[in-house]
Amino acid sequence: MSRKIDKRTESWNRQRWQQETLKVFQAMVRYESAIDGACQCVCCGVKGDPRDFDAGHFISRKHNATAFSENPPNVHPCCVRCNQHEHGNLIAYYDFMRTAYGQDAVDELKRKSRELKTWTIPELQEMRAEFRQRLKAAKDGQ
Repeated sequence: MSRKIDKRTESWNRQRWQQETLKVFQAMVRYESAIDGACQCVCCGVKGDPRDFDAGHFISRKHNATAFSENPPNVHPCCVRCNQHEHGNLIAYYDFMRTAYGQDAVDELKRKSRELKTWTIPELQEMRAEFRQRLKAAKDGQ
């Protein structure tokens, strides 16, 4: 499928595409998780506007194979305090993951994190387009 590339993005390299795709993915996760316009931190339970939250990764995003994982989900809304100041609040995050998805899902994410994955530019472009549509739908639904 031939796709017209936006002039602003035609000079982007793979790393830039990955960063920009990740930004859209993280915003999408926050807005899709919002209930009545508010996110809830999966670690401490504080609620607030999705714009004021981070998207916390259970498995670090440096592991490309899990950076965009939705099955099982690796990214959830986290308040800035838990995600940045408490470095992910991993004990509470681990408890949330086990309770919400079970130990098998946690083990699957750990296994996937050991896989080597290099996203291609066309894959990132396709994911970004999908995530942008889902983000728009989530924002429109609030």
